[in-house]
Amino acid sequence: MFEPSGKIVGTLTGGLASCYSQESPDYYGKFSYHWESNGSNDTLRLQPWLDPDNSGVLSLDGTTLGVDEKEPALLTDVVVYPNPASDFVYLKIGKFEAAEINMTLFDLLGKPINDYRFNGSDDVVMIDVSTFPEGLYFIKLTIGNQNIVKRIVKK
Repeated sequence: MFEPSGKIVGTLTGGLASCYSQESPDYYGKFSYHWESNGSNDTLRLQPWLDPDNSGVLSLDGTTLGVDEKEPALLTDVVVYPNPASDFVYLKIGKFEAAEINMTLFDLLGKPINDYRFNGSDDVVMIDVSTFPEGLYFIKLTIGNQNIVKRIVKK
């Protein structure tokens, strides 16, 4: 639980709610209580975990530690559809700030069939597989130091 300025003021202590039971109750406790009064066992109190040196600091303002808050798109987010395909395969890439994305299409034996290059601002890329024999193919995408291989089934 957070206060309006974003500081933690409460903790989830238990309950029955889950992805499958969202209407079930959850139980919350005051952070200050769990800090020092939640039993005598160190595994039940927060202070031994969050302030093991007994510094006495009662609050901290957050910081980004110089990390850019905008998450870059990842190649792991690439979606291939339809799969299996008979005419065209689409790769939903997302937007990349890089100027170029390299892609190589391989057959089942690892033989390169075609190389493609496209702009990192393209959100969806279409590949014509209508002339390919039925079988299993692999697409290797490379952008910067990221690589990912996706499987395509041609029917």
